[in-house]
Amino acid sequence: MAGLFLSFEGIDGCGKSTQADLCFRALQEMNIPAVKTREPGGEPVAEKIREILLYSKDEIAHSTEVLLYAASRAQHVARVIRPSLEAGKVVVCDRFVHSSLAYQGYGLGIDIDAIWNINHFAMGGTFPDLVFLFDIDLEEARSRSKARENSSGREISSNNEINNREDRIEKRDLVFYCKVRLGFLELAKNDSRIIVLDGREPIDILHGKVMKAVTRALNV
Repeated sequence: MAGLFLSFEGIDGCGKSTQADLCFRALQEMNIPAVKTREPGGEPVAEKIREILLYSKDEIAHSTEVLLYAASRAQHVARVIRPSLEAGKVVVCDRFVHSSLAYQGYGLGIDIDAIWNINHFAMGGTFPDLVFLFDIDLEEARSRSKARENSSGREISSNNEINNREDRIEKRDLVFYCKVRLGFLELAKNDSRIIVLDGREPIDILHGKVMKAVTRALNV
């Protein structure tokens, strides 16, 4: 079986991580070889870059941010994603290149073509086969994020410790996130690989839609 590359995208609080987890578990139950990973990170060197990107106390220039994300992605693709695809596995990735385009391009106003060019080099021709974009309004996303924090549902670090820190990106304002959301939707207009889903729908309904698309792509 040829490998299949899936990425899960959307603003923080949209439910993409939950859906990535459910997809990965469903693939395991179907005895389909799969790998679940994330960006930034997903590999030891890339995780170190993640720490700088999200939790550095020093100011990071916007151009540096773009290059660090691309560097993390290059390592991730070379050491995890491409080898897994070549081994015939399904790669389930929580964020990929469309996040760079939406967050740094539309959110920060950095030239989209420049980001594409940098990431084309970083990815070396490895692109997602399907991109699931979970669209949700900002207030609902913020409400979910706060509920997650209050229930200690913070990010789990690479060494399985709960991360209670708010990252640099989460601290940005609603205007930034509005631009990011609209950026994702704009990208979807011109990319047939992107499947836009209503993030307000129940978890099980969304999971069913994801798996319908995945099984169709796998011909199972």
